[in-house]
Amino acid sequence: MIEVKKLAEKYGSKIGVGTLCGLAGLLHDMGKYSEDFKDYILKAVYQPDNPPTRGSVDHSTAGGKFLYDLYHVIEDTYSTLLAEIIGNVIISHQSYLQD
Repeated sequence: MIEVKKLAEKYGSKIGVGTLCGLAGLLHDMGKYSEDFKDYILKAVYQPDNPPTRGSVDHSTAGGKFLYDLYHVIEDTYSTLLAEIIGNVIISHQSYLQD
Protein backbone atom coordinates (compact mmCIF):
# COMPACT_ATOMS: atom_id res chain seq x y z
CA MET A 1 0.00 0.00 0.00
CA ILE A 2 2.76 2.47 0.90
CA GLU A 3 4.76 1.49 -2.18
CA VAL A 4 1.77 2.24 -4.42
CA LYS A 5 1.43 5.63 -2.72
CA LYS A 6 5.10 6.41 -3.33
CA LEU A 7 4.93 5.33 -6.96
CA ALA A 8 1.77 7.36 -7.57
CA GLU A 9 3.40 10.41 -5.95
CA LYS A 10 6.44 10.01 -8.19
CA TYR A 11 4.37 9.92 -11.37
CA GLY A 12 1.99 12.65 -10.22
CA SER A 13 4.80 14.99 -9.20
CA LYS A 14 5.80 15.29 -12.85
CA ILE A 15 2.68 17.37 -13.42
CA GLY A 16 2.43 18.95 -9.95
CA VAL A 17 -0.16 16.63 -8.39
CA GLY A 18 2.07 14.23 -6.48
CA THR A 19 0.22 14.55 -3.18
CA LEU A 20 -3.18 13.99 -4.79
CA CYS A 21 -1.91 10.95 -6.69
CA GLY A 22 -0.31 9.63 -3.51
CA LEU A 23 -3.66 9.91 -1.73
CA ALA A 24 -5.38 7.99 -4.53
CA GLY A 25 -2.62 5.36 -4.42
CA LEU A 26 -2.94 5.03 -0.67
CA LEU A 27 -6.71 4.62 -0.64
CA HIS A 28 -7.30 2.77 -3.93
CA ASP A 29 -7.48 -0.71 -2.37
CA MET A 30 -8.83 0.24 1.05
CA GLY A 31 -11.59 -2.34 0.58
CA LYS A 32 -9.03 -5.13 0.69
CA TYR A 33 -8.90 -4.59 4.44
CA SER A 34 -12.52 -5.69 4.92
CA GLU A 35 -13.71 -8.97 6.40
CA ASP A 36 -15.55 -9.76 3.16
CA PHE A 37 -12.34 -9.49 1.13
CA LYS A 38 -10.42 -11.54 3.69
CA ASP A 39 -13.06 -14.28 3.43
CA TYR A 40 -12.89 -14.06 -0.38
CA ILE A 41 -9.10 -14.62 -0.35
CA LEU A 42 -9.30 -17.43 2.19
CA LYS A 43 -11.95 -19.21 0.15
CA ALA A 44 -9.84 -18.84 -2.99
CA VAL A 45 -6.82 -20.34 -1.22
CA TYR A 46 -8.51 -23.11 0.74
CA GLN A 47 -11.21 -24.08 -1.76
CA PRO A 48 -9.42 -24.01 -5.12
CA ASP A 49 -11.94 -26.44 -6.63
CA ASN A 50 -14.79 -24.09 -5.72
CA PRO A 51 -13.25 -20.61 -5.71
CA PRO A 52 -15.33 -17.47 -5.25
CA THR A 53 -16.40 -15.67 -8.38
CA ARG A 54 -13.73 -13.20 -9.44
CA GLY A 55 -14.89 -9.69 -8.61
CA SER A 56 -17.69 -10.86 -6.33
CA VAL A 57 -16.34 -8.71 -3.48
CA ASP A 58 -16.13 -4.98 -4.09
CA HIS A 59 -12.75 -3.76 -2.90
CA SER A 60 -12.31 -0.75 -5.15
CA THR A 61 -14.95 1.68 -3.90
CA ALA A 62 -14.17 1.85 -0.16
CA GLY A 63 -11.46 4.52 -0.49
CA GLY A 64 -13.69 6.73 -2.62
CA LYS A 65 -16.57 6.35 -0.18
CA PHE A 66 -14.22 7.22 2.68
CA LEU A 67 -13.27 10.51 0.99
CA TYR A 68 -16.90 11.27 0.18
CA ASP A 69 -18.00 10.70 3.78
CA LEU A 70 -15.07 12.69 5.14
CA TYR A 71 -15.37 15.75 2.90
CA HIS A 72 -19.09 16.12 2.33
CA VAL A 73 -19.62 17.40 5.85
CA ILE A 74 -17.35 20.46 5.59
CA GLU A 75 -18.10 23.77 3.93
CA ASP A 76 -15.03 24.01 1.72
CA THR A 77 -15.98 23.80 -1.95
CA TYR A 78 -12.43 23.13 -3.15
CA SER A 79 -11.78 20.29 -0.72
CA THR A 80 -15.15 18.74 -1.53
CA LEU A 81 -14.47 18.99 -5.27
CA LEU A 82 -11.00 17.47 -4.93
CA ALA A 83 -12.42 14.67 -2.78
CA GLU A 84 -15.00 13.96 -5.49
CA ILE A 85 -12.39 13.91 -8.25
CA ILE A 86 -9.96 11.68 -6.37
CA GLY A 87 -12.82 9.55 -5.06
CA ASN A 88 -14.04 9.00 -8.62
CA VAL A 89 -10.56 7.94 -9.69
CA ILE A 90 -10.43 5.47 -6.80
CA ILE A 91 -13.95 4.11 -7.37
CA SER A 92 -13.26 3.74 -11.09
CA HIS A 93 -9.80 2.18 -10.95
CA GLN A 94 -11.11 -1.30 -11.76
CA SER A 95 -13.57 -0.18 -14.43
CA TYR A 96 -14.76 2.91 -16.25
CA LEU A 97 -15.26 6.35 -14.73
CA GLN A 98 -18.45 6.51 -12.71
CA ASP A 99 -21.11 9.19 -12.92
